[in-house]
Amino acid sequence: MPLTKLSNHLKNNYPLLAIVMILTGNTLFAQADNAAYFITSSSWKKAEWRVMPAMQYRTGGPVESDLLKNEKECKKDDYYVFNADGTYQLLNGEKKCGTTESDLVSSGKWGLLQTDHSILNIVPGGKGGVLQRKIIELSADRFVITSTQIKNGIKYSFTETFVAIQ
Repeated sequence: MPLTKLSNHLKNNYPLLAIVMILTGNTLFAQADNAAYFITSSSWKKAEWRVMPAMQYRTGGPVESDLLKNEKECKKDDYYVFNADGTYQLLNGEKKCGTTESDLVSSGKWGLLQTDHSILNIVPGGKGGVLQRKIIELSADRFVITSTQIKNGIKYSFTETFVAIQ
């Protein structure tokens, strides 16, 4: 199509293009709003924690891909609360690791990366640094994130699945 015909075609369809652009923009903003809404609308308990390839997570422990299986029982019911003000808490569940253990395990700040709302940044309080996780799935009842780490020259991929609790 010659450039003049294309130009006329675009001019004739400008209202339609404008509507498509507005709807696309609204969808992108809605996705960001939905991500923040879902993250803050529930408390999240880790249901699955996997690594590929399998690794030795604890010194002297087995080499495996299911990391949650060997987590201490008192840690398996801990849960995250992400607040709309950009703060989060990791709280102890009913099973505590000791009689004097506080309800609050840790806290810090969280946010969605501005340019791509599929990246969750977590800044643990007092520890420095940013933990960056890619959001793979997010709904009212399920939250899946991934990350990678290189250890001894081996690239490990971690997947954490959380379920909503009330």
